[in-house]
Amino acid sequence: EGFGLIFAEGQKLDSEANGGGSEDWKGGVVQEQVDTISSFQRNVNLPESGSDQTPEGFALMSGGEQKQDSEDTDDDESGSEDWEADAAEEQAVELRRRDRSSRSSHFANSDIKQLQPKAPVSTLVAPTLLNRRSSALKSIRPGQPHLNLASDRSELLDMDHVHITFMDYLWGNVIITPCAYLLSIGGLLKLFVRQFLCKHGWLKPAPCEPEELVCRLILEGIGLVVYYVKKWQVDKDGDKETEACFVIPNLALLDAEGNMQIYQELVVILSLSHKKMVSARLEEQTLTASETAILLTFHLTFNGHPKIHAHGNWAVNTEARESINAFVHQNSVVSVLYNYFGKTIFPRVMNKFFQWGITSSNFPGLPGVIAHAGMEGVVAHWKVLELKDHSEVVHFVMNMRNAFINLFAKHKNEFPGINGEALFLGTVLHSLDHALLEQNCADPLWLDVTSKRFGLMAEVLRLTLAGFNSDIPFLCINRKYRTAPGKFYNAVYQHAQKSQQASC
Repeated sequence: EGFGLIFAEGQKLDSEANGGGSEDWKGGVVQEQVDTISSFQRNVNLPESGSDQTPEGFALMSGGEQKQDSEDTDDDESGSEDWEADAAEEQAVELRRRDRSSRSSHFANSDIKQLQPKAPVSTLVAPTLLNRRSSALKSIRPGQPHLNLASDRSELLDMDHVHITFMDYLWGNVIITPCAYLLSIGGLLKLFVRQFLCKHGWLKPAPCEPEELVCRLILEGIGLVVYYVKKWQVDKDGDKETEACFVIPNLALLDAEGNMQIYQELVVILSLSHKKMVSARLEEQTLTASETAILLTFHLTFNGHPKIHAHGNWAVNTEARESINAFVHQNSVVSVLYNYFGKTIFPRVMNKFFQWGITSSNFPGLPGVIAHAGMEGVVAHWKVLELKDHSEVVHFVMNMRNAFINLFAKHKNEFPGINGEALFLGTVLHSLDHALLEQNCADPLWLDVTSKRFGLMAEVLRLTLAGFNSDIPFLCINRKYRTAPGKFYNAVYQHAQKSQQASC
């Protein structure tokens, strides 16, 4: 995931690939983002490897924090009220300001030669790239022949800030909400019955190897593989094996009371040869594979996935209804509603579950965790190209992304005010993130709620996987590329199908 440019295999991206008449992707924007990359650097001791050669291509990812341009004061003062942080966001800001000076990491193998590579770094949002959507009243000026979207600059990622009309909101609650309730009620009832049977020994969860689960979550998922740092060769019983290190900095988790707590880093070592976890630690605490699976799933669900939703806000246009395709407008409304459901409604649902006695906590730190994700942004992850031979997902996404942007460039007139990169994130990567999480963590009971340190996070993850992650049933709207109207969607689907068949 990420909101930027990836030049895979040395291919150049058409500078006009992102539509809406924007000049943001031209000229010196690329160099501007390179110059603004954060100087954040962490010391991680890894086994020594050969020369660290920069692969073809690079990725510029937006996210993190920036200063708002002092000249951006044209909008009326009411727009600033939308940016007033709630208590959770204030907590995340305060925690972010804390000293994050790096500490040396220590691995158990004492005879390993040590070096200090750069860990993944969060990049700053270029002020010309992310324009925060405002209300329709402010964004569209009556009497003008060309409709203009709001030009408020975004200081951070935010899932829930785009406005829709009351009629669109009503339509969504009539068409989508009942189906979402059916998914949640059915999934949660099934979970509760299975938990009851397992508690009394009448049922066992599906077989699971935690070490393999950790590897699948990282390599065959969307939100965790971006934390790749380095790989190396090790000699075990005369055989050469490949291992890789993944470092997640500034990890926002829930403690035993459900409050948010920031940890400096989570380090996971995988065996790429055997597709298993080798070791993991949270700061200086050694973790089991079962504990690591809980932390990775939590970070993927409440950090990585909200970032995809937030970037997807630049793939919607809810305001220019009369000059945009009805299908694009419908998708935009659905996206905005789901961002609202995810960020605003989900914590309220968890609070109700606690009041009804369904859960052991109301998870008060969840809004802060989601806000922290927006503050952190996305790590630069061009090195992930080194894993394309070890991960089907990385190989597929690298092939798919360039084709998607090139196709979008040909059809950009059909998507006024919509960014091609954001559309890729909000559709292709978003769908993959849901489907792969359901595939990789097929049984919510694999997450151990009896863990003393992380059981509370396992509890909320079970609820999320069982009742809020799967595809919504009985939805009567078209939501698939395969059946969507228009040549663009069909061309994307055909390319994806060919890429998948070629990789099999």
